[in-house]
Amino acid sequence: MCCPEKYKEIGDFHKYYNGEKVAPVPTVFIGGNHEAQNHNRELYLGGWVAPNIYYLGMSNIIKFRGLRIGGISGIENDLNKHRGYYEKPPFMPIDRFKSMYHTRIFETIKLLKNKSKLDIFVSHDWPRNVPKLGNTQELLRIKPWFKSDINNNKLGSAQLEELINNLKPKYWFSAHMHVRFETKINWTEIEAQKKDNSTKTIQQEINNDEINIDFSDDSDTETDKVIGNVDEIVNLDDSKEINKTIPDTKVELGHTSETSAEYGNHPTKKAKVEHEEPLETNKTEPQGERITNFLSLDKCLPKRKFLEIIDINVDSENIESIGENNNPPKSLFQYDPEWIAILRTLQPLIPTERSVPPETITKWINLGDMSEEIENEKKKVLSSITDWNIPENFVLTAPGAKPGTPTNSRPRNNTNEQFYYNNPQTKQFCEKFGIVDLFSY
Repeated sequence: MCCPEKYKEIGDFHKYYNGEKVAPVPTVFIGGNHEAQNHNRELYLGGWVAPNIYYLGMSNIIKFRGLRIGGISGIENDLNKHRGYYEKPPFMPIDRFKSMYHTRIFETIKLLKNKSKLDIFVSHDWPRNVPKLGNTQELLRIKPWFKSDINNNKLGSAQLEELINNLKPKYWFSAHMHVRFETKINWTEIEAQKKDNSTKTIQQEINNDEINIDFSDDSDTETDKVIGNVDEIVNLDDSKEINKTIPDTKVELGHTSETSAEYGNHPTKKAKVEHEEPLETNKTEPQGERITNFLSLDKCLPKRKFLEIIDINVDSENIESIGENNNPPKSLFQYDPEWIAILRTLQPLIPTERSVPPETITKWINLGDMSEEIENEKKKVLSSITDWNIPENFVLTAPGAKPGTPTNSRPRNNTNEQFYYNNPQTKQFCEKFGIVDLFSY
């Protein structure tokens, strides 16, 4: 994996992979910018990396006990977002394959074709502009070096901004910035603006002082920066206040001209944003309102805010996913028919060359709604597939570490080792749903 040398320890995942331990609760995750991408690539369409631990792949939508959960892996990188999936095994030296961590627009566009409501969406990076929409003063008190990028509209991902504007899930969970941050986005304001097509802005306090950082770099040095010793454990409650006068600044959340042009979307829309402390959960939305609760947690270290428990209600319209008479189905996880239809429609169009011709990018951008094509594919799979349960078909591909291996073991430099394996889960998935496998090497 790509990360500073000091972090290259085996950790404890191998214990779950080889069966020494089992995750105590069903676990879903997406990739960021420091995972073992050779292993994640095996399951790029989703699959079990260990019993009870499900990887959503590069992008995905699945169901869990009546909840629709979507996600996208990786981070934003302007250089690579238009490249095809050109990387080939054995992915060594890994530092030459940082592009595997970078989100391609093809994954974003696939998710934009989803029309059904999402309960939860998970990303590593934050959607761009979201940092301006909560308690920005508190965020800057903890991470003062974010100032310039926030004010210059560089903090967060443009692709994720487009996704949150369109998908509007009930909950959006992120990480990456190594700080707890939450805000509530009230999308009802969008509908109110449709009548007169007016442009409305939100008054939000932002500090205009500038300290430049660049999140296109994959290292931890920016997102985990601490004045002094970067390895020091910091009690955030002891951080010093930023004694600056913070002027009112207009902030917009919605389709900017840049993102709308890139993803072929529609006129500018703005959302009313409210901040509430702490994040309220398991609460029915006011009638007629559509709200996204955004929450990002801190790095997993002592005295940091990295874990929260949230209760989420299942809509009555989705309760049938739980099973008849409230009995669980064969599996707690199910494939999502709409997402399968999207994959069947768009997966064959994804390029695998490094330099994608401009006309191919233009074709993707101008795909349009494609609702009719996707609906036709959905009807086909619903008429031919009866079992939508995600099978518990985890198998070891790469050899696991020996039981008892210390978590602080360092990696071996063995250039003769195989670093990529075709995973039978991916093969079974593609065969079941008739989906093109891009990485069957």
